[in-house]
Amino acid sequence: MSLGLWYAQPSNTRTPPDSSSARRADRSLEEMGYLLHCFRCSHRRTVGLDLKGPLDCEVCGAHMSVGGPLWLGDLADSSFCGEMLEASERSVVGSNRRLMEMVRLVRGEVGQPVGFHRIDKLCSMIGVASMPTEEALDAIRDAGRGAVRTHFDRRGVKTNASINELLETLRCAKGAG
Repeated sequence: MSLGLWYAQPSNTRTPPDSSSARRADRSLEEMGYLLHCFRCSHRRTVGLDLKGPLDCEVCGAHMSVGGPLWLGDLADSSFCGEMLEASERSVVGSNRRLMEMVRLVRGEVGQPVGFHRIDKLCSMIGVASMPTEEALDAIRDAGRGAVRTHFDRRGVKTNASINELLETLRCAKGAG
């Protein structure tokens, strides 16, 4: 989808924008969309800006809520985060451990899906006692899925596991599966 942007010059002639700028704008638009969330089963999925079709959950059939439009791409650049960590480690003033941990967490989120799950909520859904975040992350990774803690919620995880995989993994980790 092209924006087809044009701008007016004082002489009222129309000139196309720099094609590289237009391509960057088009790529940015491809990273925009909506997050669909099912409040019944916690399934989530993203769709582009051309929100069409049924808004029913593929997992449980309930109506999904729509959030957005929002940015669906990465919120940070991994190499820039790396440069920040290196600069902080080399700093004469010394490094801010809290800040460095935040940057490490943000860097870990690069490439992960939009949205997150809270461990407490997931455990409640399957009727088991909650578990430490690191224990949940280990269980998800041991099941062969990617998982990282979010930078904004100590109990939040981002994962590429489906909601059913996630719940089954936590159920098994608690010995309830």
